[in-house]
This record gives sequence, structure tokens and C-alpha cells, in this order.
Amino acid sequence: MKRISLAVITLASASALAAGKSNTEYYFQPASGAQAVEVKYRMDIRPAKSESAGVTTDEKEELNDLYLNYTYGLNENNAVGAEISLGNDKTFSGTNSHTATGLGDVHAFYKGISGIWHYGADLGVNLNKIKIDSATTLQDNRSSGGMSVRVDGGVLLTSGEINYGASLAYAIPLERQFDNADVKITGGNILKIAPFVEYNWGMGFVGAELAYNMVSDSTLKAGGTDTTVKGTSYTTLLANGSYDFTETVTGLLSLGMGLHPEHDKDATTKAKAYTETIASLGVRMNF
Repeated sequence: MKRISLAVITLASASALAAGKSNTEYYFQPASGAQAVEVKYRMDIRPAKSESAGVTTDEKEELNDLYLNYTYGLNENNAVGAEISLGNDKTFSGTNSHTATGLGDVHAFYKGISGIWHYGADLGVNLNKIKIDSATTLQDNRSSGGMSVRVDGGVLLTSGEINYGASLAYAIPLERQFDNADVKITGGNILKIAPFVEYNWGMGFVGAELAYNMVSDSTLKAGGTDTTVKGTSYTTLLANGSYDFTETVTGLLSLGMGLHPEHDKDATTKAKAYTETIASLGVRMNF
């Protein structure tokens, strides 16, 4: 009788663990009534250059950010959450070097599942207007200066231990404002198309995403004058991995690059081609 009781308890525990473990890392969301807290460090290096009238100027950028993400499972198919970031953005522009620091925007989001379909929405709320350093004319804080909206959807297909599919996302940054100048920025919408694949190796997932990103033109409005900054398209390749240290703690790692082609920024300035380096390391606690 004791052996039967022990077997029942063991099977029940295994079933509970299986139900709590997501069958995908790419579209992860907590189960009904479950919560997830994720802390992640992200580094992004962009060795950009521009050329105007035969003169090449460095526009290198190094971003280091710490993200805090909270997600709650409303039920088996729907989840809500919020994310905020804190970090610095070091910019090199010609002979100027400047570091912007502080909190980024607060993002409230929704995630949903319907069969093989996954979808979601994100609302970004800025905490401050954009602040410009008067000496360098570079941004002094990490706020976007305006609200943003993003919607996304995708499909997840499974064959044994392999998941694959594609996602489509469209981000719309609304009008951004400056704190110490009568300057506004509009446009710069981003459309992202990304096929992906991931493998469930038992203790976590390994996978990759290949994304094509299309950025629309943006307009800088200053003193009654409108200046158009031309958009561009670029490709990113990310390799992702996760490892379940315990039933409730998962380690996360992502490495990748962005391939940015040469393109015209405006009528007189050309952005040179460069390769962006992206890396993130984090941990997620499920409870």
C-alpha cells in the first residue's frame, strides 16, 4: 500500500512539473495562475560610421542595460506583465564622447495563445522627455521621449523535440519630445519578420532566429523646419539557449549580430555598413 501511495505521489509530482514547464522558450509565458520574474543583462555594440562631403565620422554606440520583467498567467492561454530597464548608452560622435544613463521606458504587455497561433501587444510609456547635453548635443537620459505601441503574432509548429515557426511584429513609436528644446521626432516604425527554430534537449532549449527588420523614415521637427532621416532595412541573427537549474530557476543566454548595410541617411550624409554585436545573459524564476 505504501509503495502504491509513493508511486501515486511521484506521478502526480511529475505531472505537475510537466504542466508547469513551457513547451517553448521562444514563446514562453507562465501557466494559469503562475508567475515569472526575469532579470537580464544585455550588451549591444554598434560600431557605426557616417560619411558626408568625403569626411568619415565615427558614430559608435555601446549600450549596457539591466532588464526586469514580470509576467503573470491569467489562464492557460493569456498572460500579462510589465518590463523596465536601467542602464547606460555610451556614444562616440566625431571627437565627442558622451554617456546617457537612467531608466528606460516602462512597457506593459499582453501575450496570448490560440492553438498554434501566438500573439501579443506592448504599450511603452516614457518616464521623461528626451534630455540633450548642451555641450555635446547628445542625449543625456535613456527615455524615448514618447509612447510606443507594438503588436505581434506568429505560429509555432512542433515535430518531436523540435519547434519551428515564424513571427511578425510591428512597432510604432509615437511623437517623441525633447525636454530642453522645441524639437519633436515622428516616424521610425519598425516591421520585423522572423523565422525561428528551437530544440528541446530535456534540460532546456537551444534555438536560433533570423530576422529581417524594416525601419521607416523619421522626421525631425525643429523651429518650424522638418528634416527627414531616411529609414533602412537590416538583418539580425540570434542564437538562444536556456538551462533549467531547478524546477523553478532557468538560465538564459543569447548571442547574435546585426548586419546593417550602407544607406543614405539624408541628402548629404551616408551611413556606412557595419556589424552590430548583441549578447544577453539572464535568469528567470517561476513560481
